[in-house]
Amino acid sequence: VANLPTIIAGDFNEGASGRAVTFLQQRGFRSALPQFSGAQDTWRWKTSVGTVRTQLDHVVYDDKLEPVSARVVRLGRSDHYPVRAVLQPK
Repeated sequence: VANLPTIIAGDFNEGASGRAVTFLQQRGFRSALPQFSGAQDTWRWKTSVGTVRTQLDHVVYDDKLEPVSARVVRLGRSDHYPVRAVLQPK
């Protein structure tokens, strides 16, 4: 199924330079969110000394697709914000 467009998305539990994202980038995948939103936080956790924030959620795609938009949606009660990405065939 190597000729089908591929999207890998979800909570990677790591930042943009983590092992999984790096592994995928080395194989030609690109991350959609930084192209439109920069390094936005997708996760937050309140602690007694403040809120910890980082980007743990990613949408990566192969060269058969191109992103139209990608953004973090700051809604919901989860510790993770939803990420919305629109991709189209090249």
